[in-house]
Amino acid sequence: MIYEFALDPSVLSTWGSFRYFYDNFGAEHGRLISQFPKRWKRMVYDACSRCADIDKKRIEERLAYINNKLVKMSREYNNSMPWLENAEEQHIVNPFRAIISDSNPRNISKILIAADLDNTTPLWNVIRGECIPRNASDIDERVQPMLHLCTEVLFVDPHFNPSEIRYRNTLQQFVKSTNKNPKILRMEYHLGDKLEKSHFESECKNKLSRLLPKGLEITFIRWRQLEEGEKLHPRYILTDIGGIRIEVGLDEGEVGETTDISLLSESLYSQRWENFQRSTSAYKFVDELKIVGE
Repeated sequence: MIYEFALDPSVLSTWGSFRYFYDNFGAEHGRLISQFPKRWKRMVYDACSRCADIDKKRIEERLAYINNKLVKMSREYNNSMPWLENAEEQHIVNPFRAIISDSNPRNISKILIAADLDNTTPLWNVIRGECIPRNASDIDERVQPMLHLCTEVLFVDPHFNPSEIRYRNTLQQFVKSTNKNPKILRMEYHLGDKLEKSHFESECKNKLSRLLPKGLEITFIRWRQLEEGEKLHPRYILTDIGGIRIEVGLDEGEVGETTDISLLSESLYSQRWENFQRSTSAYKFVDELKIVGE
C-alpha cells in the first residue's frame, strides 16, 4: 500500500507541476519519491531555473520539507546517462511502482506521462483502504511494499500470543518480507502484558527462535495501560516511512473472516509512532525480550 515511484526532476520545472506532485506524494497517499539519485533535490532545483523568481522561491521552500516524501534505496546512477535512461535500467534491476516522466521514447509500459496523470491512472492510483481476507498471505501482500522500503518496523498488537499459530503464521510472513530488505535496522513487536512473564519468555524462545530467519532479531516490548490512560487496543504496522492500520489484528482469522486495512494519515501516524517509543508517556513500560532466529 506504500510504493516507491521514480519521479523525473525535469517534470517539476514549473510551480504548478511541482505543487501537484508535492501534494500527492507522501506515505498517507501510498506514494514515496525515490531519492534517485542522491542529488535528486538539487536536480529539481536546477530544473526550475527558468521559473519566475516567486515560483522558484516557492519550490525551494517546499524542497526543504520534502524529506518525509522521499525514500532512499541506494540505487546506482550513471552520471554520463540521462535521468530517464538511468531510471529504466534501475527498473530492470529493482522495479519501481512506476517511472514518471515527460516522455516515453522507448515505449516502456511502466513509464507514466506526468501531464496525463489523474486518480484513475493505473499504477498511479493507489488503494488506501480495503477489506481483505484475514489470512497471513493476504495481509502480507498489502504491507510487503512498505516492508521492502523501510529501515525500522514496529508491529503493534496488544493480544499477540506466541503460543497461538494464528499469530505465528502472520509474523512468519512479515519477517520473510523484511528479510528481503537489508536496510532494516530495528524490528520490534509491541503488545500487552496479559501473559505471565516466565511463560511468555519461554514460549517466545521455544516457538519463535526457530521460526525466524537465522540471525534476525526482534525485540518484544510489553506495555500496560496507565490509570485513566489510553486503552492498549489499536493494531498497526508502523515504520519509519509510514504506517498501516489492520483493524481486527495481526493474526489470522477463521475461514471467511475479513479485516479492514488502511493507510494512516500523516498526523495519526506521527501520534502512534510516538506512542510506541521507549520515551512514551502513553503507556507504562513493563519489560522487553530479544529473540534471535536460530
